[in-house]
Amino acid sequence: MVCDEHLDCTTRMERVNDSDPAPFDADLFARCEGPLPSGLRAGRSNAIFCVGSCFHRRGEVRRLWIRAGGGLTEVRNRSLPRHDLFLELHRSAAGSDPEDRSYRSGFWSVVPVGPLEPGPMEIAVVAELGDGSTVAAPFAEIPIVPAPPRPGGDAERPARIGICMATYEPDPELLAVQIDSIRAQTNRDWVCYVSDDHSSEPAWEEIRRIVGDDERFVLSRAGERIGFFRNFERALSMASEECELIALSDQDDRWYPEKLDALAAAIGGHQLVYSDQRLTLRDGTVIRDTLWVGRSRNEDSLYSIATANTIVGASAIMRRDLLDRILPFPRSPGWQFHDHWISAVALAAGSVGYIDRPLYDYVQHETAVVGRVSVEGAGEERGPGPLSSLRHPRRMLIRWKCIYFRSFIHVALQAEVLLGRCSDRMSARDARALRRLIAADRSPLGALELAVRPVREIWGRNETLGTEWHLLKGIAWLWLVRLREVGRRSPTGARQDVTVPEFDIGSFAQWRLKRWIQGRSRAAVRATSSV
Repeated sequence: MVCDEHLDCTTRMERVNDSDPAPFDADLFARCEGPLPSGLRAGRSNAIFCVGSCFHRRGEVRRLWIRAGGGLTEVRNRSLPRHDLFLELHRSAAGSDPEDRSYRSGFWSVVPVGPLEPGPMEIAVVAELGDGSTVAAPFAEIPIVPAPPRPGGDAERPARIGICMATYEPDPELLAVQIDSIRAQTNRDWVCYVSDDHSSEPAWEEIRRIVGDDERFVLSRAGERIGFFRNFERALSMASEECELIALSDQDDRWYPEKLDALAAAIGGHQLVYSDQRLTLRDGTVIRDTLWVGRSRNEDSLYSIATANTIVGASAIMRRDLLDRILPFPRSPGWQFHDHWISAVALAAGSVGYIDRPLYDYVQHETAVVGRVSVEGAGEERGPGPLSSLRHPRRMLIRWKCIYFRSFIHVALQAEVLLGRCSDRMSARDARALRRLIAADRSPLGALELAVRPVREIWGRNETLGTEWHLLKGIAWLWLVRLREVGRRSPTGARQDVTVPEFDIGSFAQWRLKRWIQGRSRAAVRATSSV
């Protein structure tokens, strides 16, 4: 109900302003205070996270919208405290804030952006004032750019399967094992696209040496360091349109010879198929015969997979045309994972299949992206308990604030992009579920759904490992800030800061997920120390 009302309000405002755009008003203060994407891909639906401050120097702002790409999105999270801005303007030239309205000027919103033609996209804030008038102010500008050229050029030979591998400073021994396991596939109809994330010259030369003159491997090195998330995006963009299927590859695993054949045979009517994996140390010592110990899988709940991923990218194969919905990856706050986004798109656009046996060894070691985090935290327990949080409420609220901006906003933005790119394929039920998830920070019913979903663990549905409760902590921070500021127009008491915090990995990961990951990393540490 809340979401339907939100959509009705937004649509009504769009109709009014399409024919009569709000005029710019010099007294409407608007400032962008968060990083925006350097560009958005033309012809693709996307979403951006707009955060900043807005107030009218001589009137009350009753409602606020973001105008971007010809559409309007109502800002629900607004009139939030900005103690820093209040002090800044009152120390600056007179007249910047004559009626002390800057304190309650903080706002943010996830803004969907429909497919656009190349060119500049102007972003503006539109405000409805207390007297009923509507005014606007410029906010930011983002270029809409055409798709970049394919890195690496065309493969020298067509193939049915494109294997997309991302590398960065790989361990030469582990990379050689992985390359050899790809060469040993019983399915020979493949090309491997290797995108390197600007490794050092010695590491890049080692990659080239290991690959050798094998024409089935197409190598491309990024011009600068872009991180593993965008490097996988780059690897996928290398795949030829002639490929029917796309497989993802890490740089440090070991595939079984039948992996590609088994996945390709199981794709059927699915958009994506994935398999189990065996967890091993680098020397081949088996830690676990299956990944799914203490956690259930998920191939049917879009709400669950949008909240917390359960599919490891290297275990999967997908249809090539799914890349039209996957690329480009959305940019959101927090720690982004390529396989989380890919699996969510696959389920939103159709169905996901599973092969209930390991098809490769998932090698655990201290230099892996996830392995490093889990091994470094292998001696930690579940983190601060409830009593500790009560003894340090300010520290607790700072941690919850990080969760809100780096976890909840990340989930909400990806859900918005899913709606934009896959609404033609997803069911009405899934679309409503995503809208409820997006609205959970302003809808009591949406928050209640987050609170009760982990109860499904009683019936064996623990695929999210309680991530919903993790997100609720962030939402609780926002509601506490709102409650404290009721009726206040100037700062009093403790300073309230709603600016976006720096990324904090300790606040990002909930203890149940860390414990599940550490279940294998601790075993790895024990096995290594006993050798």
